[in-house]
Amino acid sequence: MASTRICRASLLELRLEDHQGYHDFTRMTRNCFCELLLVMPLICKSDTNMRKAVTPEERLAVTLRYLAQALYQVLEPIYLKIPSTSEEWQKVAHKFFTRWNFPNCLGAIDGKRVLIAKPAKSGSEYYDYKGQNSMIMLAMVDADYRFIFIHAGSFGRASDAGVWDKRPLREAMDTGFLNVPRPAPLPFTNIRCPYMIVGDDAFPLKLYLMKPYPGKDLSVEQGVFNYRLCARRVSENAFGILSAKFRGFKQPICTTPKNVEDVILCTVALHIFYVQNRVGLRNNLLGRILKKKNSILPGQWQSLPHGALEQLQVFGRGHSSGAQAVREKLKILQ
Repeated sequence: MASTRICRASLLELRLEDHQGYHDFTRMTRNCFCELLLVMPLICKSDTNMRKAVTPEERLAVTLRYLAQALYQVLEPIYLKIPSTSEEWQKVAHKFFTRWNFPNCLGAIDGKRVLIAKPAKSGSEYYDYKGQNSMIMLAMVDADYRFIFIHAGSFGRASDAGVWDKRPLREAMDTGFLNVPRPAPLPFTNIRCPYMIVGDDAFPLKLYLMKPYPGKDLSVEQGVFNYRLCARRVSENAFGILSAKFRGFKQPICTTPKNVEDVILCTVALHIFYVQNRVGLRNNLLGRILKKKNSILPGQWQSLPHGALEQLQVFGRGHSSGAQAVREKLKILQ
């Protein structure tokens, strides 16, 4: 009881007298915190004859330190929505072109291995190629660093190529279920090109998924294409913000696999909430392109320890002649 009263008094003092301290504790402004209180029906408890219940504000404050499934249940339908119409996809593509100078782009895809403590009685299910226990998360991000698709929970022993092949996003792209716009002319040309996702060498080259030319001995046009494909760094930036904002990713997460999955989904939903409300998103935290020098300036997040987030393993994978032809079309853009 005494500790509850102390906690309640401390939160009240921070809220009324120390705005910066309140922000440091909850990692958001008071107005954003009040907006998040819409989860109140899920975390509100009744008083009893023995004691008064912990208030929703106190529960939410603790949740922001340790996370909970209730937040994801409320935020997911509001903030984590994949475009479902051709018009919505075209808006995403327009932002990618204006901000990252890459045309017909629907999103940047990336994956991470989230290090975890070895679950009880799990055998080698989570044992990955680096000799650690991990869970794989796969995500697609728009030009505003907002996750528009997220999947978490794959066993660490699964190959990274296999994780992509079995995800519903790949099936939806293959079958046209997402209402992606039809091929459109590249800017200032009459060359028609399909809309696509951009990624790194961990993913296959497909008509709807572009990745860089491999190797170092590249032609000038291939080098320019790889430079333009820096749009894929949007997803790297998003993961960087995620790991810099939430300290739980600084070291292997010690809880059950189901709780790890809940933590990942909840932090992603909170990340979108932060980005949409511009909470703690500093420009110097992000990587960006320097057009005059044709180079990329790393973001500050890259110098921070990432602890429990690791890159996916790169695999050499075959590709169709059609996908190669699309990349050749994109290569001519200067």
